[in-house]
Amino acid sequence: MDGLPNELILYIATFLSPIDLIHLQLVSHRFQLICRDEKLWKILCFESSRFETRRQSRQLIDPNSEAALLACDHTRSRPLEAVTRYIQAPEGETQSYKNVSDERIRAIANWDPSYPDEEVNWYQEYIHRHGPVSLSWLEQPIDGAYNSRHRRELCGMAILDVLPMKRQLVVAPLDDGSLCLWNVDEPSWDRGDLSDVFTDKRGGKIISRSRPGLLSVNGSDSMMNLDVTQIRAKMMGTGVAECVSVDSAQKKAYIAVQSGLNEVDLSTMQVVSHERFPFSIAAVSEANSPIPITVATNLSLHLYDPRTARLSTASDKSSDVTTHCEICEVSERHRGLQYILSEGASPAYASLFQPGPCSILHVARHDGNWDSNGEIYVAGRFSNILNYDRRAFPKMRGAIHSGARLSSLTSVQHAFAALEREAMYENKLPISAAYAAKQIPGYTLVAGGEYNGKGSLEMYGISPIPEYTTNSSSSGAGKNQHSVYKNRQSASRSKLLSVVGHGTRLVTSDGDGNIKWVERDGVSEVRSVNINAAQGSEEQTSLWSGVTDTRSQGISDHGPGDVARKLLPLRRSGPGEDEMIKDDLLLWTGERVAVLSFTTEPIFEIEAREDKYLSLEEAAERKREDQYGGMMRRALKQQADEVRFMQGLGLRG
Repeated sequence: MDGLPNELILYIATFLSPIDLIHLQLVSHRFQLICRDEKLWKILCFESSRFETRRQSRQLIDPNSEAALLACDHTRSRPLEAVTRYIQAPEGETQSYKNVSDERIRAIANWDPSYPDEEVNWYQEYIHRHGPVSLSWLEQPIDGAYNSRHRRELCGMAILDVLPMKRQLVVAPLDDGSLCLWNVDEPSWDRGDLSDVFTDKRGGKIISRSRPGLLSVNGSDSMMNLDVTQIRAKMMGTGVAECVSVDSAQKKAYIAVQSGLNEVDLSTMQVVSHERFPFSIAAVSEANSPIPITVATNLSLHLYDPRTARLSTASDKSSDVTTHCEICEVSERHRGLQYILSEGASPAYASLFQPGPCSILHVARHDGNWDSNGEIYVAGRFSNILNYDRRAFPKMRGAIHSGARLSSLTSVQHAFAALEREAMYENKLPISAAYAAKQIPGYTLVAGGEYNGKGSLEMYGISPIPEYTTNSSSSGAGKNQHSVYKNRQSASRSKLLSVVGHGTRLVTSDGDGNIKWVERDGVSEVRSVNINAAQGSEEQTSLWSGVTDTRSQGISDHGPGDVARKLLPLRRSGPGEDEMIKDDLLLWTGERVAVLSFTTEPIFEIEAREDKYLSLEEAAERKREDQYGGMMRRALKQQADEVRFMQGLGLRG
């Protein structure tokens, strides 16, 4: 084999199964490079996709088609024998083989979820699409002695990128008003050049925690004299999932507590500034210095510039609010609700005619850099997606009609063409048309939420080409069917809580605890798992199988009903000096945070800290309680399945 060229070995590898390719790449570094060929794994992703399954099913329905006859012929022979038959076949049969090959190439072009200028690791894509899923739960803070231990709940989460060290840390406020940092790297990736604040490199462990009461409503000292119960009541009044934002470049965290916004220096774990807003804060945008942060309260929208922030204390009047926007050249002091609602109020904020914003999105440019004049999108429990431009703030640029109650926004840096995508889904576009559809300039706005009790996944194309845009500043916003697609049939049986991009796919979480991956067309399901199930809800038919659930390795069993209220993509160290590769997912349930990884075993295991204080009798009793709880959950699930089965028989009135 050493004398064979790489091209010939790669050609032989195309006849191997994925499991054989995994074994072959363990032979040597040369075979590993050959077996990691991107085109090879792209074909494997295509062959195992539901798109190819539908295509083959449609072909077999017509028994007289050339593709059906040749497909049956291939199933009765070895691949090498089929190649020999192709070479020795008469001219007419050779043309049939060529037609089938051309049709396959066209099908790959219609299925291909990537874009021409996008770099995709197809080996990693195959693992994400067909590999096992394991849940690794981060260590949960515990306060108090043995007789009075309290498990602290997490009130949100964000990610801090430590780019020089190619690491990521989880930042989350706790219900006692403190701030906590976790390391989520694998233990084998430790580095010796970390700063003092990042000394503990064990995966899933707490590496830093501030004092209780650090985060407050009125100022840095307003919670010092409150007990934990009072602090928890204030912390739990914060918004659901979008009130924590981290600026990795400045190593600053912005955390909302009711109507107060705390700026925390993550190097010292101290509040460096504090700002009050007129209403309770419902959502905070992503922080990217020097771009101002967009802060949404229940009834207003503000631009907040941290560079002109001040440190307020409890002695400050709660009605005084300072909002800054250097780009808009606005700096006004508002004095109370009566002044804000009066006719002479300053235009430093935008009023919301309907309460309930849930998500704010700052759209980046195509090259990934942030444009200081970029667009701001706000969605929530109102029927429209609101669009603002910083240069004209607080004037609203326009609105995109949705009709759903949206809870999450994200974007894909390529335009969405609904009609072309529908034709590609049905495998009807020629290669040139499929390629042209991916060349449309612009980006796609992706929204997730609830419509009439079911999940709604919506795609809106934003492009300089009028035919392919849902431009919120135009008179026909939201009416152009060339750029709008709303999946309200198969997205989810319950409300979508979060949606983010993950590789060449979109991943959503819903109110039933499901995490579902779909293609970028918004409808083609890739796979799904349930974080409450010991086994995945999908049928594993490929290289890997099984779902490893390690929730019981924490201090207690979570029980039924866990949902992923927020998803964030994690990045792993890449081969380049500053390269980070999107790999795992970070999920927040409202109480705890877990890393969802595509491995057969958890990437880290947290010691059951509470169990080491238990006696043998108490440990045995805890085990019996866990077993009984698991048995009851299985019984209730079976009963629910029977009820749904009987409803399907038409017995419901």
